[in-house]
Amino acid sequence: MKISTVVLPLFLLAPLSAQTWELGVFAGSQSYNSFSNSMPGLTTNGSCAKKTVYAARLGYSVIDLGPAMLQLMVGYQPSVTTTARIITQGTSVPGQAPTDSGPLDYQVSHTSVGVMVNFKAVAAVGVGMEMRFEKQSLASNNVSYARPWIRANIGMAFSTPVIKPFVGLELAAALSSTSDGPQPVKSLAPKSQMGAYAGIRF
Repeated sequence: MKISTVVLPLFLLAPLSAQTWELGVFAGSQSYNSFSNSMPGLTTNGSCAKKTVYAARLGYSVIDLGPAMLQLMVGYQPSVTTTARIITQGTSVPGQAPTDSGPLDYQVSHTSVGVMVNFKAVAAVGVGMEMRFEKQSLASNNVSYARPWIRANIGMAFSTPVIKPFVGLELAAALSSTSDGPQPVKSLAPKSQMGAYAGIRF
């Protein structure tokens, strides 16, 4: 293979490289799935309370062409604890009172990798995909798995000589649901989040 066939494409792409770093923080409300399982003579329902979560992200812009910027992103959400409740209702005996688990600690956290496309205008708009490597725990039952999520945000960046602050509103949603039958750990997994995303580019 000729060296020119490798060097030339890199040379042509070099001017497109923004070489810009982004450091951002998300703070907002996270929502969770609920579930209902029915077996002969028994129905089980579970739900979680919404929880405020925080996450940090680091991005690197690999292409900056006109109004569009392509970023590679990594992120981390530390473990948070919300309240889960499992209610079991026997249906074989008329009038039987349901069994309430009471408040249970449900813990979630994740790390992520993904890509983001930002369109710079009067209001900056971004949309991206990421793979979240999630960890969840309920009553000593622990699970770990990966799911794709989509993120979208809209906000404003402030142009300054060195550091460019930005702030905006962000929405995110899981692209796949989870279920593990009678074990509710994955069935209560996060499904969406909404909040503020702010940080700096340098």
